[in-house]
Amino acid sequence: MVHARVGFAVSTKYGNSAQRHRLKRVFREVFRTHKIKLEPLDILMIPSRSFDSKANIYQDVTDILNQVLRRYQA
Repeated sequence: MVHARVGFAVSTKYGNSAQRHRLKRVFREVFRTHKIKLEPLDILMIPSRSFDSKANIYQDVTDILNQVLRRYQA
């Protein structure tokens, strides 16, 4: 059975290890919650900017994933 997969590439330039691992955990959770909507698709997530520690990272990553899915489905 073919299913959606996700990969992460978070550079050490992103921040300290706690910030990088927190971001990866958020990526995984957003992917898990949206996995039902995904068709067989491979996604590689590479953050290009750091997120504000006080911001809602979960919502930001969800918005980014939704933008990617809209482009894919178009």
